[in-house]
Amino acid sequence: MSGNGTVEVAGVGEGLPIGAAPPAHTPGFAHGHEHGHKHGHGGHGHSHGHKPAEDEWNGEEYIAKPGAKEVALLSADSIFYALQQTGMSREDTKRIDLLEVGCGPGMVTDNLVPHFSSIHAIDVSPSMLLTFASRHSNPHITHSLHFLSPSSPSEFLTPLLSPLPAEQARRLQPPHAKYGVAVANLVLHHVDDWAGMMAGVQGLLVPGGWFVGTEFGREEGERDRVKEAREIVAAKKREAAGEGAQKYKGANQLQPASHGHHIHHNAMTPSEMYTKLKSLGFDEAHAEIRGELKLWPEAPAVPCLVFWARTAKEES
Repeated sequence: MSGNGTVEVAGVGEGLPIGAAPPAHTPGFAHGHEHGHKHGHGGHGHSHGHKPAEDEWNGEEYIAKPGAKEVALLSADSIFYALQQTGMSREDTKRIDLLEVGCGPGMVTDNLVPHFSSIHAIDVSPSMLLTFASRHSNPHITHSLHFLSPSSPSEFLTPLLSPLPAEQARRLQPPHAKYGVAVANLVLHHVDDWAGMMAGVQGLLVPGGWFVGTEFGREEGERDRVKEAREIVAAKKREAAGEGAQKYKGANQLQPASHGHHIHHNAMTPSEMYTKLKSLGFDEAHAEIRGELKLWPEAPAVPCLVFWARTAKEES
């Protein structure tokens, strides 16, 4: 597992070569990540017949945030890095159907499109998916409103809500029942039922398929810089509001200033991520710290954890 090295800031482009050096920092982006996947609240594990009680996300506002494009570029590059570690080349990925978990408005997708045969993107936010649809008209890119759960494999054989700005009730069956790779960029810290979500991911991957992604990271034996950054943001928010700290006691004071979504998990070390992935049934798992993310303009950058895990090569 590698340490956090110093790297140069990469330019923004259509997509990075697999394994290109990540930016060490990105411009300030208030909680700048693709939409978090809220999952695992009892019956909310099914997509048809259910919808989020409240959609707190706004896709158009999200893509307008300063630094959003740079954070998305870094996330995509870390995905390519992880895939390179699995032994895949750029030519290999062009033959692979990709499942993108927590796609948000599709800013990471922008950088993935040139490198995969097709992309099916899922999210739990109708607003994010409507923005996604307005930005992606490529026939090889599809999307669904979907909560990952153990029933995901059977649900992917049925029409799922796939909203368009002009046809918000549209339903389409996902183009594939199985995918060679699934990705999740800065999603897992929102997940309260890892077992249910991972069962959904594994059920949608081909035997020996890879699940790769990024998360808030923490070096082994070091303090949680993500928690510290959130505390700084909360203090700045209190200061800007001109109100005393006592009014803000409790967990909510640690939420990013830009929205009220709960972060269920603090930053993870590579060994913690490895242990978690293995305990949830992945046949092989790896994780390391790679670069930093400047998610909040008011706070220092935080480590980025990249992981890759493979399902069993033969279905049990």
